[in-house]
Amino acid sequence: MSLKTALDLVSKPAGTARLLEGASTLVRAKEAGVSVRQLRAVFPDLKSLSDDQINNFTDVSQKFFNGELRVSGTVFNKEMRKEKAIRSAADSRKGASKLA
Repeated sequence: MSLKTALDLVSKPAGTARLLEGASTLVRAKEAGVSVRQLRAVFPDLKSLSDDQINNFTDVSQKFFNGELRVSGTVFNKEMRKEKAIRSAADSRKGASKLA
């Protein structure tokens, strides 16, 4: 777990709890055969979301819960450092060409 992820968990506990509660509830409902239309009737906050959005979120959540998916937050730190180094090198070359 990255430091940013840990900070998100600590600084946004209500959001984290809502995410887990919502994902868990939707996955259980899907497993019980509850339709998206029925979900919207029970949970008004879902009314603004399409069937595909609800189904995709539920499918991905279910894969996380089942251990089929893992997304490491540390990947982004490495990628961001790499992109920053590339941009810095490109900026250095631009600056050197202006001086020449």
